[in-house]
Amino acid sequence: MRIHRNGISPRPGSQSPQIDPLPQYFLAFEGVKTEYQYFFGIQSRQESLGFSALKDITLLQRHATKEQQSNPAKFLPLVLQSLEEYKTGSFSVKTIVEHAVDWLILKNHLPKKGCTKQKMLEILLENLENDRYSPDSPITDWDELTQKLHDHLIDLYKIRISAESIRDFHIYLKQQFVTYNPRYDKVCIIVDRDPESFTSSQYDSVLALCNEKKISLHLSNPCFEFWLLLHFPKVHELDSEEMLANRKISIHKRFLENELQKIHPEFRKNNLKFGLFADHIDDAIENESHFCEELSGLKTELGSNIGKLLSEMRSS
Repeated sequence: MRIHRNGISPRPGSQSPQIDPLPQYFLAFEGVKTEYQYFFGIQSRQESLGFSALKDITLLQRHATKEQQSNPAKFLPLVLQSLEEYKTGSFSVKTIVEHAVDWLILKNHLPKKGCTKQKMLEILLENLENDRYSPDSPITDWDELTQKLHDHLIDLYKIRISAESIRDFHIYLKQQFVTYNPRYDKVCIIVDRDPESFTSSQYDSVLALCNEKKISLHLSNPCFEFWLLLHFPKVHELDSEEMLANRKISIHKRFLENELQKIHPEFRKNNLKFGLFADHIDDAIENESHFCEELSGLKTELGSNIGKLLSEMRSS
């Protein structure tokens, strides 16, 4: 049931004008962790950060089986495919297992040795089939299914998850299984421009498909770390060409990540501490306005339109 702005659904036959329900934002991320953790932080502090007018923010984590699809041109069709399930509200056993593996990755619960994400998915599905859960069958009692998953994780991988984490796991899964209504809700994908993996022609194709499917495209050029850097005044002290080039300064680190660590040495891409950024969102939105924010320009220019998304979500 959708919540109306006044909290009361109109009575059948009532002549009162119907008020549109609160919008729900579905956010899908190309990145595995950083972007998700940032927006999870926003979702967790939704009201205190000024997003209380929203019905909800639903974070669509990329399924582990599709993690190799790091190119937005390959990622977007997967989002469209997932939306079909969200429209009907009917989800398969395989879908919930994919989300479970996503959660394990997000929380760093994946076994350190001898287990790839794909292999874990295959083994979990095989064990659930032995419990008479067909991968393609619709979920009828997913509380029971999530408990089965937890039991198999302990038996197969000796993964022992705290009671608090189990509650988080159940909450995470419940957040995934909501109904998408294209009349009211909005789908946004958040990607990096990264010209090394996202060519100019692919950019044009993705933008055209987003316009056709009424999906909102949000990106940072060169990458999401630029949006994070916008939270701090130092962004105005750095050379724009250096930021756009975002060259490698070591085997595992590029220029923008290094600059973020100069501001906050504890910054880690794969374990984002949202508290470092929460109090500076307004600054980031303001700082973004001094750089390119339009999709036509973001193809080649330094900038981001994440701030425009957050401003829109606040005003919804």
